[in-house]
Amino acid sequence: MKCSRMNPADTALFIIDMHDVVLRQMENREEITRKCAGMLRVAGLLGMSVIVTEHWVSKFGHTVPEVLEAVPEGSRVIEKVRFSACSEEVLAALRATGCRGVIVAGIEAHICVLQTTLDLLEQGFEVFLLGDAIGSGEQSQVGTALTRMERCGAIRTGMVSAAYELMGSPDNEAFREVLKVVKSVLTPPKGQ
Repeated sequence: MKCSRMNPADTALFIIDMHDVVLRQMENREEITRKCAGMLRVAGLLGMSVIVTEHWVSKFGHTVPEVLEAVPEGSRVIEKVRFSACSEEVLAALRATGCRGVIVAGIEAHICVLQTTLDLLEQGFEVFLLGDAIGSGEQSQVGTALTRMERCGAIRTGMVSAAYELMGSPDNEAFREVLKVVKSVLTPPKGQ
């Protein structure tokens, strides 16, 4: 059995459609927002390729500030109108990175995340789902969507597990900074 692994050199990060219109409806919005922002910071510290999508900005608005502020310099923020984030522009940007794997997080699990994941798998990419950073305004749809994506070949993991796997060891020069990010994600601000 093949064991798929994430490596910062050939794994990209996709953050899908983190806009306030849907986040407002979600009970776990703070956790998902924190984990998406945390994974973006980890990706930046490890020099990973990052693509952030925004669905139909004129209707849903831009990515929430907490996430947008964490996007590493030089990353792509791309507007889309299809449910899948795999437009020609996005696929071209992804192929230009030389990545074979894609970490996927964001919303909504059963619509844009699902269709993006299925398209990435069809295009031959390995897909790693940050299960604790994927949500929906309709919480009952999340488990079903994650199960379907896994059955189609995606691999579910968590934000903290992904961060440590990408680092590889405490000898990684970014270890201390990544550890700070992980601790900040696991220790939410008071009142959340």
